[in-house]
Amino acid sequence: MSTAPAVVVVGSGLAGYTLATQLAALGYPGSVTLVGEEAHAPYDRPPLSKEYQLGDESAVALQPALAPRVRFMAGQTVVAIHSDAREVELADGRRLPWDRLVLATGTRARQLPGIEPGAQVLTLRTLDDARAIREKLRSGARLAVIGGGPIGLELAASAHQLGVKTTVIEAAERLMARSAPVAIAEILLQHHRAHGVQVELNAKVIGIKGGNVELAGGRRIEADLVVVGIGVVANDQLARAAGIAADDGIFVDALCRTTHPGVYAIGDVTRQRNPISGRFERIETWFNAQGQALALAQQLAGTPQAKPYDDVPWYWSDQGKLRLQCAGLNQGEVQASRGDPAGSYLLGQWSAGRLVGVAAINSPHDFNLLRRLIGTEENITPEQFTSAPDLRWLQQHHAPPSARALVTAPAAAEPDSARSEQPATSSAAQPTGLAVCPLNDIDEGGIGSTYLEDGTRIAIYRVRGEEVFATDDKCTHGASSLCDEGTLEGHVIECGLHLGSFDVRTGKPVSTPCTKAVRTYAAQVRNGTIWIATEPSGESS
Repeated sequence: MSTAPAVVVVGSGLAGYTLATQLAALGYPGSVTLVGEEAHAPYDRPPLSKEYQLGDESAVALQPALAPRVRFMAGQTVVAIHSDAREVELADGRRLPWDRLVLATGTRARQLPGIEPGAQVLTLRTLDDARAIREKLRSGARLAVIGGGPIGLELAASAHQLGVKTTVIEAAERLMARSAPVAIAEILLQHHRAHGVQVELNAKVIGIKGGNVELAGGRRIEADLVVVGIGVVANDQLARAAGIAADDGIFVDALCRTTHPGVYAIGDVTRQRNPISGRFERIETWFNAQGQALALAQQLAGTPQAKPYDDVPWYWSDQGKLRLQCAGLNQGEVQASRGDPAGSYLLGQWSAGRLVGVAAINSPHDFNLLRRLIGTEENITPEQFTSAPDLRWLQQHHAPPSARALVTAPAAAEPDSARSEQPATSSAAQPTGLAVCPLNDIDEGGIGSTYLEDGTRIAIYRVRGEEVFATDDKCTHGASSLCDEGTLEGHVIECGLHLGSFDVRTGKPVSTPCTKAVRTYAAQVRNGTIWIATEPSGESS
């Protein structure tokens, strides 16, 4: 019988799921119990406002599935923490013992004062919420979204694509007042209005009656469905009742420790120190939830890779065909931009001469190059930012930090000597049939592309010299383009959307959220020309 500490995780969202999955993959010898309040298996929330509304139910699936050794208790509510006894109490009276307790209780939708949710007034936070909304989004229907934040705008864009007459109602003078710079908010406003979404700013909702949203000043917005998206509230009541320090979020340090010994917290419920602003904040992003969970898994498992979590916060938001990405702070002492607001656009923020924030519209590759500079000793000046013909030089001078690795099996790490003996091509097989381009058309460390006869796009990677590799262009996690949006560092290609990465030699995932391999194609240089095989040598799995 194992004497390792028993871990109980309360909350089966992304943070709780990631922690439980990684502990199992790391071979953690103690018991791991995951308690989820919802009746569903763990799922991914970002697609609820986008792909799921457009009919893709598979988009919410989290991979890999929970390991059999993780005890998953669905549909169970923890009602109390008994710190002295080291137990949590469930609503049915049962108690679960713990040696290490992790609170990943997330958030709940903020309610509009004086307005109760009902059949025609919904919020979007859970899978059940998303399902109820999707059932009502029919062509010709009228939708009013109260709140101009990321989720509200994503839902508005999805509804418009379905032929729903959509109105966004925002009480502030601009969209995304808490989460994006002013210049970016203006671009978003113009984008949504140009695509047929009605946007009402400075519009205070005073009531909802008979299908009408009543605004201050006497105006009314007719709607068949109202979705309230005015932010979230931390589910910290369980912690507060146990005497754990919390204030709209559970206070944690860089090791995810709360003020109670043996009790940790991760994900949206936490209030943590922002490494750029220095303030304790709730960082409600997908990457923060995942990053805290991965860091805590290493810590609880006692691996040599364990370290404090202090990643720069960032997020993405897909609103129709517009992709927004923001990292760091939304405001600095100096601001500079480059690109076309109607196409690809970048906005940087500087304070005390250092880059402290960057926002991007449809420019994922450059965004990721700049994002890596925030909070480091490296720097780019506003003058360099605006005047450089392109930003590819950053890739050569500023290597990204090592990825927070995804562990897929409790196997020993491959020794450096074994890695150095890897062949310099994806396969020893002779590629046939397709000459891609002259070798020198792709710089060392660069990415090119070609198409197979069936229309499949292939990404071509030149690592160095004549060392070339090829994979499918689409990331297996988010279907983004590895060629157009990825960054190649050595033998690792990093997806520009969710920052998952793959080894171009094998196609295997290197870091989360990617868990499925990308197909590889044999590639080599013959007489100064890159050739690839037209059949994959490695199948995605």
